[in-house]
Amino acid sequence: MSSNIVRRHDDDIAFCPHRTSVGNSTATTTHDLTTNHMKNQIQSMWNEFELDDYIENRKNRHSSTAASWAGRITIPAPFALTNSMTMDSVHRKRCMHDIEAAKLQKEVDEELNLRRSFKANTVPAHVNLPLYEQLQEDQRFRREQIHQMTREYLSSISKPFSFDSREKAKTVLRRHSYSGGDMI
Repeated sequence: MSSNIVRRHDDDIAFCPHRTSVGNSTATTTHDLTTNHMKNQIQSMWNEFELDDYIENRKNRHSSTAASWAGRITIPAPFALTNSMTMDSVHRKRCMHDIEAAKLQKEVDEELNLRRSFKANTVPAHVNLPLYEQLQEDQRFRREQIHQMTREYLSSISKPFSFDSREKAKTVLRRHSYSGGDMI
């Protein structure tokens, strides 16, 4: 690769397009300076451009990919059924051995668990508290209070019917009329 000298964008601050112009210059002169600066920058890029740099990179890239594919051709081979049978039997034996070992380990673990002795903890005292029964009793008492209060309220607002007093007066009158008409 060649050693190209690349100018930085901010080397020439006076021609930087995003900078504000200093002094009494107008917008057109700033635009002209910016355009000239861009043209000069593009021209310098073309002057510094060397095709050999890119060709070398391209050659290196292709040679590495070509080398990676070397020796990767698949050659078909016929099936070896006898080989697969022996491999299957070896695999089957290994699997059976693993299964038997797992069963043995499980039996040993179960035997160890059965031999362990444990002692139950005593039942905590708060379990024996009759909390549910107490809640039910409180609810029953509350229901009875509400029922009694409702009865008292209804009896206080109820008015006797007028026909009831009329009927009582009629019965009293009949009794007196049959007894001889004397009213006391």
